[in-house]
Amino acid sequence: RTLPGKIRLGSQKSYATSRSMKFFWNGVESAAGYVIRVTDLYGRLVGRQRVRGRASTVFNGLAAGRFYRLRIRGYVRINGKTVYGPASYTYVAQQPRVRFKWASRSVVRVSWAAVAGAADYSVYVTDDPSRGFQRVTTVPYASAVIPGLNRDWRYHVYVVANMRKGERVYASPSTKYYTFRIQME
Repeated sequence: RTLPGKIRLGSQKSYATSRSMKFFWNGVESAAGYVIRVTDLYGRLVGRQRVRGRASTVFNGLAAGRFYRLRIRGYVRINGKTVYGPASYTYVAQQPRVRFKWASRSVVRVSWAAVAGAADYSVYVTDDPSRGFQRVTTVPYASAVIPGLNRDWRYHVYVVANMRKGERVYASPSTKYYTFRIQME
């Protein structure tokens, strides 16, 4: 048997209310299975999981409010020994939960809990999720003002936490959006 090649990590889904995330990657044909190892940013082990027969898994125990380092590698069994292929790494975090703070005429302030390891946060908004979201601002702190909104319209917003390592940007998933409406008397 040949050693598994390097794995390319794919999308992520965040389930912040249940402290779990779903990860996807490209399946490597020669791999008998995969080992996923998650550590905090200080290198302390958060969890380890062995996956066979699929190229995705749900990983539990990932609290909101921090980035984690994820390592995944394929393995094969050769002559009764487990032999591992090269490791792939990424950084992951739960998607921040957005809270509506206040509104005045055409402006809304939203906030969220800060995410340890995040360099900044991108805020996306739309009035119709089927048409896609538009990034309205990127801020270095855990709140933002969204200007230019219409009264009595329903808006949908989500926030992505961004971690920067050199030229690479690692972003939390954009699984869930939050809805609010500006109502003025």
